[in-house]
Amino acid sequence: MDWVKPERIHAALPSVAMAVHYSRNHMRIKKGKTARQKFHILLPIRLITDSKAHADLKKRLADALPYVDLNALDAARFFYGTDDPRVEFYPGGRTINDILEEEDFNSGMGQGHYGDQSIPEGRRNATMSRKDREAVWL
Repeated sequence: MDWVKPERIHAALPSVAMAVHYSRNHMRIKKGKTARQKFHILLPIRLITDSKAHADLKKRLADALPYVDLNALDAARFFYGTDDPRVEFYPGGRTINDILEEEDFNSGMGQGHYGDQSIPEGRRNATMSRKDREAVWL
């Protein structure tokens, strides 16, 4: 399996600034799964004061990027600290709001395929979240 890495997310959102905070479980075996990169992505947004609107924005992003952890779509997110914090920064000048408001944002995305597997309409998020569930928290 090809695990999702920060570079893949940056490639999907090249004009958006992105901070990557590696999880306390980064490169550790967890729940019997292979050691791999585990990280959180912080992305800039325009000010949102309504929690439902914030959660809706995250859901729209998850619809566009199917490897987003579906357990991280609520408005609030708690991050455990790390003993040896490691952060990477990718520059950019746009917000997620800007990107998601573009009509052609999804035009370059795959059309229902994950490798050689076809994903039925209406099942993309459920299928992809099983593939990459622990890869990304937004």
